[in-house]
Amino acid sequence: KKSTNTRRDFLDREPAAMGEQVAAKLAKSNEDGSWVLGNVLQYDPSCQAYLVQDEDDVNRVLSLPYEDVRRLDDFSENLRRGDRILAVFPETTSFYRAVVVKNPKGQGQGQSRNSSEVVVKFDDDEDESGRNPARRVPARFVLRRSDVGEAD
Repeated sequence: KKSTNTRRDFLDREPAAMGEQVAAKLAKSNEDGSWVLGNVLQYDPSCQAYLVQDEDDVNRVLSLPYEDVRRLDDFSENLRRGDRILAVFPETTSFYRAVVVKNPKGQGQGQSRNSSEVVVKFDDDEDESGRNPARRVPARFVLRRSDVGEAD
């Protein structure tokens, strides 16, 4: 299936800037939690590699290839109910598998770019009563699974 996410294509054309918050892949597997939030310390264009500081453990600095770093943005208009995504679980810095449960509202409805949220249900997130609660996640902390090499 051809990528229809031209916004992702645009973001991936340019490397992330120093100090930019990014999604960084820590593990070679696609397990939950293998993508985390990090901050770019340096980008070396000669070998297309980043130095990324783990946002949860500032003493952890990772050398990562270009393809294991994804730039983040607040653009949610291309997401639709039922889309399979990775999203940062609330109060953590790790991305987990989830599904969009509500079409995001357009940002032109009195919302600032930074207030855009996506309503999701995380896989394997049952509460004590066995229900899977819907959770709000900032749009900048959402990646399509296809954007990180996972099947949709």
